[in-house]
Amino acid sequence: MLQTPATSMRLMADRLSALSGRYDVLFCDIWGVLHGGGAAFPAAVQALQRFRAGGGTVVMVSNSPRPGEPLARQLLTIYRTPRDAFDAVISAGDVMVDALRTRPGRWHLEGPSSDLGIFDGLDVEFGPVEGARGVVMTQLKDGLTETGMSYLPLLRQMKAAGQVFVCGNADRIVEHGGKRYVCPGAVADEYQAIGGEVVWCGKPTQPIYDLAFRKVPSTPRARILAIGDGLMTDIAGASTAGIDVMFITGGIHGDELDEAGTARIATLNPHMVGLADHLAW
Repeated sequence: MLQTPATSMRLMADRLSALSGRYDVLFCDIWGVLHGGGAAFPAAVQALQRFRAGGGTVVMVSNSPRPGEPLARQLLTIYRTPRDAFDAVISAGDVMVDALRTRPGRWHLEGPSSDLGIFDGLDVEFGPVEGARGVVMTQLKDGLTETGMSYLPLLRQMKAAGQVFVCGNADRIVEHGGKRYVCPGAVADEYQAIGGEVVWCGKPTQPIYDLAFRKVPSTPRARILAIGDGLMTDIAGASTAGIDVMFITGGIHGDELDEAGTARIATLNPHMVGLADHLAW
């Protein structure tokens, strides 16, 4: 257990085993906690397996624009995550599909054509931005070289036309192979800054938590623990949803926070009950 002066005597667990008896359900982030773009981290897998072996339920909650079912298949195949490490997967992609289900018509997709299959079965079609209801963004064209501001010409055109921006991944940045990639959340920030309407899909907004809560309808929120590495997404979202959270400091913010900064963050987040460099039992 960790304790710093800034936490005012509040103890912070640095391992899941120190917290497991207090919770029946985990809402666990994927990228940065379970894996970093390659095979799942062995220590994280073991932690989730042991939590489930003790009777707990693990719901993976991700800002991926890929819906939960295909994302679960990716976890099993691409990221080599054992099936007994999780019970269900909820994603920003599920929220995005729900958002378009209630907004039929023509849209413009900012993302690879391979993402068109996400919307199969919906009463939507995709084409040029001119005349569309708005823009759905699943990925930037080149997250390595582009920023949110790279899309300002498109965003100003959208604003003039009164179009909506559906942000299929609320992350601003992810790390993969030691490189940082800008995500659609950074573009959505720019659109919101010029007064545009944004539909946020994913953490920290409530709809993704509503979907996760439906997976465990009889579990009180006091018995649910979120685990994540993003301050603007995982930590902020868990606090807004009224559930406790364990902050994995070695993820996306690993190079940004010193001990004092981490302690200040803990002080400002009364729902934070754990601080760990990585997820481990």
